[in-house]
This record gives sequence, C-alpha cells and structure tokens, in this order.
Amino acid sequence: PPLDIQPLRSIVMEGIGYIIGWTAWPLAAAYFTPLLNRQEAYIRYVVAYNWSTGPQVVILIFLLTLHSMGVLSDGLIIWVSIIVLFILLFYHGYIIRVALDVSVELAVCLVIAEFLIGQIIRLTSNSMLA
Repeated sequence: PPLDIQPLRSIVMEGIGYIIGWTAWPLAAAYFTPLLNRQEAYIRYVVAYNWSTGPQVVILIFLLTLHSMGVLSDGLIIWVSIIVLFILLFYHGYIIRVALDVSVELAVCLVIAEFLIGQIIRLTSNSMLA
C-alpha cells in the first residue's frame, strides 16, 4: 500500500480483510454441502480445512525467511512460490476429496472456487487501501 495511508486505517482494513477471508469459505461450505448431500461431513471438512492452515503457514513463513536471508533470489522465489501454491491447492483438493467424499472433478471445482473467493477478498481489501 502507498506510504501516505494512515497506519490505523491500514490495520483496520487488513483486519477486516483477514476476518472476511477466514470466515468466507467455511460459510460458503455451509451452504454448498447440503446441495451436495454432504451436510453430515461439513464439520469434518471444516475441522480438517482449519487444521491444514497450520502447515501451510509454516511453509510460507519458511519461504519468506529464505527469501529475506537472500537464499532465494527475487526470480527464484516467484517460481518456488508458484510450485508451492500448486502443492497447497492439491493438498486442499485432497482434504475436500477425503473429508466430503466427493469426486476428483468436484474437488477441483471447489478448490478453484475457494481460491477465487480468496483472491477476490484480497483484491478488494487491497483496493480499499489504495
């Protein structure tokens, strides 16, 4: 964000974006699991989804640490981040597939939906800071 933004406004906007991002997908899942006749698996899925964020955060912090230490150059961090992103998306697909007991095709569609919702939230949050 630009340097002329007030720090309090930045903190509030980032906080709101974080809360919306944290709740949006589980709320969406609460609506689509009954449509898929998987409402009994909703809690199992959301618990697995929430626990999966721990290892993801550790991996991303590790990448940022390597980049800040100069181990990964600017160009290399982009490629490593893209590879890690695809691995994490695959991991989320696996969680969806197992927890909700759905087809691979449906799991892929749900991973794409979750990714797009997250991107929309991030873009909206960033645009509100500009």
